Amino acid sequence: MAETLKLNIKPKDEEIKESTPENPNADILDLNKQNLSIEDLLIFTTEHNCSDLYIKTFECPYISRFGRIVRVPCVPITKDTWSIFYDKYILNELNAGYVRQKLLDTSVSIRVPETSANYGKYPNNCYRYRVSFGFSEERNVATFRMIKPDQPTFDTINYNEKCVEALRRAYKKSSGICYETGPTGSGKSTTMAACINTFTQPGEILDNKVFITLEDPIENIFNSTDSVKISQKELGKDFLSFGMGIKAALREHPNIIIVGECRDKEVICAAIEAARTGHITSTTFHASDVPGTINRLLYHLDNDKNLSLDLILQLNIILSQKMLKSNGKYLVDTQFLLFEDEITARLVELLDNPDANLSKEINAMIQDPELQAKGLVKDWDYKELH
Repeated sequence: MAETLKLNIKPKDEEIKESTPENPNADILDLNKQNLSIEDLLIFTTEHNCSDLYIKTFECPYISRFGRIVRVPCVPITKDTWSIFYDKYILNELNAGYVRQKLLDTSVSIRVPETSANYGKYPNNCYRYRVSFGFSEERNVATFRMIKPDQPTFDTINYNEKCVEALRRAYKKSSGICYETGPTGSGKSTTMAACINTFTQPGEILDNKVFITLEDPIENIFNSTDSVKISQKELGKDFLSFGMGIKAALREHPNIIIVGECRDKEVICAAIEAARTGHITSTTFHASDVPGTINRLLYHLDNDKNLSLDLILQLNIILSQKMLKSNGKYLVDTQFLLFEDEITARLVELLDNPDANLSKEINAMIQDPELQAKGLVKDWDYKELH
């Protein structure tokens, strides 16, 4: 069994020193040849501004910080070290059923050390992580991502004002589908959380509404208020698939269903049905831009004309975003198509024309000055950085 060397946690009366992009690795060198538990590594990851921890047995771990992947020079992770963590956190009572279903994404919580400067600052005094893991007789692998406790709003993330207004118009409708799309790590889930936290304020468009969220796993914790009811459910624990989760959620009479990720035809069709029966469905989708989103959605629907038409008629907005790096800093670039009558009619015409180049026509719409002036479309602001 691996002997664990506890990290030098910053005391409560001393602020945790933030690392900088200019000198990101000085604190990592302190871990040289230390024999660390996975809990120790997770605490280090959280308290030293790292976003991700990568574990593979018989190898040194890696962390991601300031957009860089860095090898941690501690003792390689042994199978005993992995087993101790796995038995305690992955096979616990809450996750056991999830694991039996072979679903490889879940969440874990690690107690904040009482000596830490962060003690008392996190809900239930726990750091929370999203973990994706794999099984192998020879090697076990896992990726951990810190779930930040801060509740994002459009003000705190400094989001583009044109996008906020377009999202407000999309969510103000009584039904329809809102897609937040982009590559992995582009902030899709943060944007969706900002919609909830911003638009549920008293007097806002989503005040006096009932929400159900379907997540994998639950990341942001949303609290119900006197006039907003929010029920959060987790894949594998509360429902077996996103498609089944949407169908079950409809029986609870929500106004809005938040789906963590749209992954396949089942989820797309379930979202269409929810929209047709008077619900707002908001979800994320992996695609590089608005035209790519539409093409991929139609591909998942096997380019079936009737299903494709149903989808177009139920869309409220497709908002795509990318995380870009400029002068050592990160910024979010955005592109959207707001499906009001004029836009929807054009897309229906394109579907009826088998010779139409869908991507080309949608790009032309996004670059149309008249549509931009109406707030129906927005193109990328930083194309030179893409």
